[in-house]
Amino acid sequence: MSNIQNGDEGIDMGNNAILQQTNEDQLEKEKLMTEYREELAKIQEDIATLRLVLNDKIKRENELKTLLGISFVDEIKNDLNEGLSSIKSSAAYQKTSAGLKTATQKITPAFQTLGGTMKSSLGSLRNASLFKSFETGIGSTFNGNKMKNSQSEFIADGNSQNEGIPTSKTTNGIAKEAIMEDN
Repeated sequence: MSNIQNGDEGIDMGNNAILQQTNEDQLEKEKLMTEYREELAKIQEDIATLRLVLNDKIKRENELKTLLGISFVDEIKNDLNEGLSSIKSSAAYQKTSAGLKTATQKITPAFQTLGGTMKSSLGSLRNASLFKSFETGIGSTFNGNKMKNSQSEFIADGNSQNEGIPTSKTTNGIAKEAIMEDN
């Protein structure tokens, strides 16, 4: 590039070539952008056409299913069955299933041993003197709060003086006659 300057205008002739190249690049870029916009518009038009065709096909599918008596629930059942069978036939499912079976076979004896150990530990705890004294104390408290003599047996006697009021043969050891005398 030469630095020859035009005396009156003060323009560098080397920069003029760069500006001209930049303008050409800009025109090329704009032309490319225009091509992209045209292609985008064409693709969007194709998509709109395909959507219309797809909607028509879906409507026809639904009409045929109605004529054949295929319900929405039947479709869901079939889809689920197909999905489950494809999952079960996959290699990942097979490996996972085999791994879980192996783990279950190894863990089950450990839990059985743990259960047996806990059972024997609780059995020996129950035989301990501290637990026996605690059990005896709780038992005597519970038995002391039960009804002391017997349960009341109520008889509805419509012919008695206490019309419709239940009377009892015994109430906590007190005879019926004693109750009636107090009233």
